[in-house]
Amino acid sequence: MTNLQVAAANESAVIPGLVWAFRFGRDGVAETLPIDRPIDLDADGWYWLHFNLADQRSRFWLAQAPSLSIAARDLLLKTDEHPQLQLCETCLAGVLVDTVHDFGRVTEQTSQLRFAVTERAMLSGRRQPLHSVERTRLALGNGLPAPVPTALLEILIENMATEYERLAGDLSAAMDRVEDHVLAEAVHDERAQLSRLRRRAALGHRRLSALCVQFHRLEQQIDGARDPALRLAAGRMTQRLAALDRDVMAMQERGRLLQEEIAAKLAEETNRHLHALSILTSVFLPPTLVVGIFGMNTKGLPLTDNDDGFLWALGLCFASAVAVYFLLKRVSNFLKRRGVVK
Repeated sequence: MTNLQVAAANESAVIPGLVWAFRFGRDGVAETLPIDRPIDLDADGWYWLHFNLADQRSRFWLAQAPSLSIAARDLLLKTDEHPQLQLCETCLAGVLVDTVHDFGRVTEQTSQLRFAVTERAMLSGRRQPLHSVERTRLALGNGLPAPVPTALLEILIENMATEYERLAGDLSAAMDRVEDHVLAEAVHDERAQLSRLRRRAALGHRRLSALCVQFHRLEQQIDGARDPALRLAAGRMTQRLAALDRDVMAMQERGRLLQEEIAAKLAEETNRHLHALSILTSVFLPPTLVVGIFGMNTKGLPLTDNDDGFLWALGLCFASAVAVYFLLKRVSNFLKRRGVVK
């Protein structure tokens, strides 16, 4: 009996807490196995056992699996949230971050996928349904081959990379719309929208950069002579994730520049409003002074005995406003000729 068989026998040959199970033949084509029946782990091929880690029975089964090293069990059962990869003595174990799959739609919430890859099995688990894992299951069900467990891991990473590509595409499309508004002088303070886009780009960059670091470190740790396929797979994953990280960083920088341009345009519009308000204030200041003088209600005021005094006062208000207006206009033209203002 193999090590996996020993662990399964401890649970009456029915592995508890399984979400799904696949057996892969020599051609790499997956066969779906019923999770409520005993699984013959001694058959030819290799297995993908995917667990619900919220089920305590599955955690107990994984804790007793003798095919896993202590480090691999810790990664599967602990609650660390940051991505990591560890090349153990008998397996490759790690934690990956994926988007949550909720009733057929992709959410912005994330959760962790924990896995351990041995020569004859890939054991994985999650607490919430994950989008890339679900895409991988559907692809296997449609006949996508996975000759070895590391090939399945590469397919899973490819699906995660596809999700990051979708993120970069959504960010690019949203920023295109904001940029069109900015260039069309139709700015309505899109800073809140850009802040949300920049936050999504920043989160994507953090996850991608962490994955790039982990896979690059894994590539350096793998002995190319002992496991060349895994090293090549790690190199391909590193290159793909690094390219996506550059795209997301470009979106992040583009968002920052757009936000600065929007802030500059809003400041320019505010200055125009302040300029118009300043002109109005200057034009109405002399009439206010005239009205204030004639409203002092003291003896000796001019025009108090004139029957047309009110009309004269109105004329003085109008004349003073016009005089200040033409004075400001003349000063403005003079400053424009000198190049002081535009």
